[in-house]
Amino acid sequence: MAHANKSRAEELNFMARFLSNPDSLLLAFEIEPNGGCIDIEDICFTWGNVSSLLSALNTRKLYTHEPKILDLKPKYIYHLDNLSSDQEQMIVDKFKIRIEALSFHANKADVLLIDSANQVTYISIKDELGLTKLGQVANKEYGSARLTGGFTAIEIDRFTYPDEISYRDTWLEEEQWIKIGSKDRKCAFIKRQYPTEWDFIVEESLNAAYQCLDEFAFMIRTDRNSICQFILLTLVGQSASLENFCIVFGNEIIDIQQLLTNIKTMDFEIVSEPYTSQGKKHKKSLIIWLVFPTRKYCLTKIEPAFDGGYDVTASQTKGIQYYFQHWPVKKMIPGFNDKEFDFKQFLLDISQ
Repeated sequence: MAHANKSRAEELNFMARFLSNPDSLLLAFEIEPNGGCIDIEDICFTWGNVSSLLSALNTRKLYTHEPKILDLKPKYIYHLDNLSSDQEQMIVDKFKIRIEALSFHANKADVLLIDSANQVTYISIKDELGLTKLGQVANKEYGSARLTGGFTAIEIDRFTYPDEISYRDTWLEEEQWIKIGSKDRKCAFIKRQYPTEWDFIVEESLNAAYQCLDEFAFMIRTDRNSICQFILLTLVGQSASLENFCIVFGNEIIDIQQLLTNIKTMDFEIVSEPYTSQGKKHKKSLIIWLVFPTRKYCLTKIEPAFDGGYDVTASQTKGIQYYFQHWPVKKMIPGFNDKEFDFKQFLLDISQ
């Protein structure tokens, strides 16, 4: 959580660096940590609840952005995380933006910039040094490639249940029990009353997910449109307008539209590599590489997991989730190849 808050706190630093005195906005965050709006240097800043991020704000001296970012010339800047419903509705009404475009589940933007001509720019801010979470999906299509997960093909109604299930029939506490629905209650019941059968469900679901990964790997290798869709949906989302979406690493700003245009015209090979972790569980995953003549880039490592499967005290049981992991992590790879790079370097190199 501390690492996540540190990365997200960079979103607040990014906003502040549009000012000649960034500290003036950081002070406003401290004064109104539950949400606020303030005009500083002819820019209107709006934010939701940022109280959990304040302790993670870097105390280093902040400097104003370099010209290539200042050239965006925002008149309004919104921190999209934890906005109140009233704040979101105000943006929708004022700038005619679809409410879905403000949802992190629909697009990966952290900050919204709007200039004096009401031109909207969505900004996704990535930690330039640390590991970056790329999200997770249960079911998703990427062109002709597909990841299938969740509770697909799991039949929990074939088990026998009492007329009324109690938390005492499970490993859950009463306070957990009252917060969950019928499906999660049945899963909790099966975990305690039918442990062998439950373990079989988890193992079979994971085996199906590994098979799905194999099929996904084939499609992603053979269909250029699928890899473009994968890059788009994993890094950008599906509700933001492409021509107005940028990713920021430190002082670098990446135009996603230009990136996708470049990808479609470049010569590279798509390679998928199965990977098994060295830990006790020997977790299986799939690494997606884009191989160019002089270097190769890893888009992500996809690892399926059965959320709530092995944890009998987990109140929510989500089934198969596919986690997109930042890879490679150099310190974890013996004999690391210095011609292998992560998705951040890919974005920086290919967007030029």
